[in-house]
Amino acid sequence: MIFTFSLINISYTQTKKATKMVKQANEKYLDKNYHGAIIDYNKAIDLNSRYVQAYNNRGIVKAELKDYQGALSDYNKAIEIKPDFLEAFNNRATTYMFLKDFTRALTDLNKAIEIDSLCTKAYYNRGESKMELMDYQGAISDYTRVIKIDSNFTLAYFDRGLARELSKDHEGAIFDYNKAINQNPNYVEAYSNRGVSKDNLKDYQGAILDYTKAIELDPNYSNAYFNRGISKLMLLDKIGACMDLRKALKLNPNNLKFNNIIKEYCD
Repeated sequence: MIFTFSLINISYTQTKKATKMVKQANEKYLDKNYHGAIIDYNKAIDLNSRYVQAYNNRGIVKAELKDYQGALSDYNKAIEIKPDFLEAFNNRATTYMFLKDFTRALTDLNKAIEIDSLCTKAYYNRGESKMELMDYQGAISDYTRVIKIDSNFTLAYFDRGLARELSKDHEGAIFDYNKAINQNPNYVEAYSNRGVSKDNLKDYQGAILDYTKAIELDPNYSNAYFNRGISKLMLLDKIGACMDLRKALKLNPNNLKFNNIIKEYCD
């Protein structure tokens, strides 16, 4: 999920002091001084009750503090003042996503896209919402739109790959994971997910190579050890498989799935 943060956008109605407060608040937000940022946004709003960026940015800070209802209140106010405020629609949608209210999130994202048909963040967040609603084809469509607008949007390739994998399009998923890895050669999750797609195509050797790369990049990645162990089992390498499965359980000792597989194949 992606928030849209407004650094500054001053209108003639805003006083210099309110502008200064918002600048200070923005700096505090970027320094993760969230409570200090809220104090300064409050001061800016006291000086100019129609300062839409102050409401928008204060909403983001409240969301960071998990005050989602407070964040929604600020986005509502920003939209009331400026009904075509793209950032506020996108950010309110993101907050609805945190609250698992994906239907309302979609409504706001549709509005954001109506305002700006080239807003990659809105398409991406809409794809994420559709994924949560298991509308994988709809998500693929949105991620594809993101990629057409910005071919360097690595997350869109990764998430489209996941949507394709969940739609049983394993080859399409591998294509997208390849793209994500080309753009970010250290993308651990992309190697791991590509391994899963290769497993589903019965390319167990290829899957093992991907899981091994994921482990090289993150030696504590328990799922990669587990999946590599399963691939080795499929190749009848029981000794190697059990070594990986036990390593996975050591890294994640409370995982019942890991424990049950070990009991079935390795004890």
